[in-house]
Amino acid sequence: MNIGQRIWPDGDRGQAPGIGPAHRGCPHGGELEYIALCNPGRFPGVANKVTQTVAALVRGGVKARATFVSQAGLWGQLGVFLVLLRSSASTIVFRSTGFSMLLMSLAMVWQALRGRRVIIDLPTPVLHSLREELGVERWFVGSLLRALLWLISFPWCCWPAFRILEYSLEHPWFLLGIRRKTFLVANGVDVRTIPARQRIPAWPQREFCLLGVGSLSFWHGYDRVIRGVERYYQRPIAGEEPSCRVRFVMVGEGPELGRLRQLVQNLGLEKWVEFSGRLTGKPLEERYGEAHVAVSSLGGHRLGLELASYLKSREYCAIGIPFLASMPDPDFADDFPFVFRVPGDDSPIEIGAIIDWYSRLSERDRLPERMHEFAAQHLDFAAKVGVFF
Repeated sequence: MNIGQRIWPDGDRGQAPGIGPAHRGCPHGGELEYIALCNPGRFPGVANKVTQTVAALVRGGVKARATFVSQAGLWGQLGVFLVLLRSSASTIVFRSTGFSMLLMSLAMVWQALRGRRVIIDLPTPVLHSLREELGVERWFVGSLLRALLWLISFPWCCWPAFRILEYSLEHPWFLLGIRRKTFLVANGVDVRTIPARQRIPAWPQREFCLLGVGSLSFWHGYDRVIRGVERYYQRPIAGEEPSCRVRFVMVGEGPELGRLRQLVQNLGLEKWVEFSGRLTGKPLEERYGEAHVAVSSLGGHRLGLELASYLKSREYCAIGIPFLASMPDPDFADDFPFVFRVPGDDSPIEIGAIIDWYSRLSERDRLPERMHEFAAQHLDFAAKVGVFF
């Protein structure tokens, strides 16, 4: 599936235009404003995406700016509404505000009547957002009211938009009236800030290292790798050691950390599974240099996703480390040589198959360069922003 492709193949499949000389600048010589309900200090990932997208637009010759509304709660929702209503940009991009989108639609109608293009950045499918809303441990009545607002708002709130950008497949109900202007896109990274790793571990050798980096959450599916390590070390003859030792290193912290630690302890894998905590800079680079294969999110099915464009997969590619993935990804074709596909379910990961796959990878000495070059051409924000035009 190609980036910028219309999201539902009903015999009318279109391509979003790329950024190039014919698309430089906004319509009528105007500018682009990217609005997000986000406190950059609390949500640096979202803030980085917005600022780096705007930076890529500026590098491409577009007059663009980012506007963050940092207030939480209803005041923040109202703040986005006012910024959207008052914006003078000819192209306005804003991140979906979820349950308050019916309010935002009023501002979108006003801007459309003034001849301005409003693009909705919808980071999560509506059906998944509803499931997530009802699954959050908060006051039940509040969650129910918010979920009802989601149901009342979508897809009608998107009708005034010029274009809707989605990052995964949406349920058909939430595409009524907007199929033709809903585009499947993928996340990007600023490849300039992610240098290719300078060394890779020798192979073959006595130890094979798997590495997972991120905020530990249940949708990462790291428990599947842990159970795979357990299976790998199980042998029909007691005391038999495998020819190659396997080590799984998890870098990061998060809500799943306690459960993963308990699982490792219950399975007696403390010798082979390591929790290194959060690392940045040189210590993190050293971990990347020791790892043969990285682990992207392997639990997208737990969120009901059929397709995903994980930032971590893109970072791994820019760094130049082959990785495991379970979800189809618009940026990585099925035959992309540096991704090992695992089933999109809760089954333990087959570690032996991964070792065999890695052993067959050709030109391992150029892995970082080849993967980094692919990232620069296809995964950088500069390759993504054409969909705004």
